[in-house]
Amino acid sequence: MLRPIDVLFISMLVGLLFLPIWRAYLCSPGSHAAEATSIASYGALLQPQELPNRGVGVGFDLTAGYGTVAISYHNGSTANVARVNASETYHKTMSRLSRMSSRYRVSPADARALGDMIKDLRAEAEDFLEYPLSSVVGTIVNLEGLNGNTLDAAFEHAGLGVIQLRFFNYPAYETMTAYAGNGLGICSDYKNRTACKIERMAMQDIYVLSVLYTKTALTVALTLMASANDLYEHPPLKVEDFTLGHDARHQNPNEKYYWEAVKDAVRRAVVWDVGPMRQPAKLLLFGESSGDAKFRAVLNETCQELLEELPQWYDNEPVFVAARGAAELAKRKPFDPWRPAVVQETVDL
Repeated sequence: MLRPIDVLFISMLVGLLFLPIWRAYLCSPGSHAAEATSIASYGALLQPQELPNRGVGVGFDLTAGYGTVAISYHNGSTANVARVNASETYHKTMSRLSRMSSRYRVSPADARALGDMIKDLRAEAEDFLEYPLSSVVGTIVNLEGLNGNTLDAAFEHAGLGVIQLRFFNYPAYETMTAYAGNGLGICSDYKNRTACKIERMAMQDIYVLSVLYTKTALTVALTLMASANDLYEHPPLKVEDFTLGHDARHQNPNEKYYWEAVKDAVRRAVVWDVGPMRQPAKLLLFGESSGDAKFRAVLNETCQELLEELPQWYDNEPVFVAARGAAELAKRKPFDPWRPAVVQETVDL
């Protein structure tokens, strides 16, 4: 008889084996025929001022302990607009949704708690732009109990639409947008439809170690990625711990126990006891507390212990990088290389 862990291993192995085939299918023009037909009339009439939010990309990041908003422009610049500290209700909701026991137990109150943060971020963005928003890319911690429907309900509570980056209404997780925020996994010329499609399809799968460290939480994920829109990030290769934030350092009789727990969290994500170790080529480090010298030393030491080669670190704009990446992807969405060419032909920004 197969043990539950054997079933989990087999299912994940099958998923990894079929991922390249699935991506090839999704990258084929025929797989998007229905979408092309549905927006053809929209694209034919599209004018620059009719792009969502007048052509700028707006990204919201719902992270552990706070939220951020950034705006990306077609001239290549990005503005860090605002950071909003979280309410106690928001923090409790995020913490509860991080636990395995919260799966399939999401309530309307959870959507409202997230939606109240989104309302605050919307107000900051609209004050900055001086006009109302229609839709944004919302990125969030990969919480065990969160699904796309809950996130949609949260944005609906705030009166905003969500720009979908992934199929099947999967949320845009912070690893994706932090990746894009570091300039990784995105086309060099997103307005050139043909070149962008070729560039995207040529991107190779790599493992990325994604680490978020804030005052209230530590999350670690070993993620399989190609472009910033591609993501395979599931248990047991991810850990979200809302008891290991920076503010929890002194809650142990001896601080060394805290740092041992941090090391263990990284180990759990990187080393899977029923499969081979995955060697990450890149390490994304972000969050308000990610600059802490002791934390960085512990993370580096743990990587040296576990990995054959140290990954390249990316730690730019640690507070805003996920929102910046979300804004970048929002800006690029109307120029998606699998949309009708007429969209690119009628927009000159």
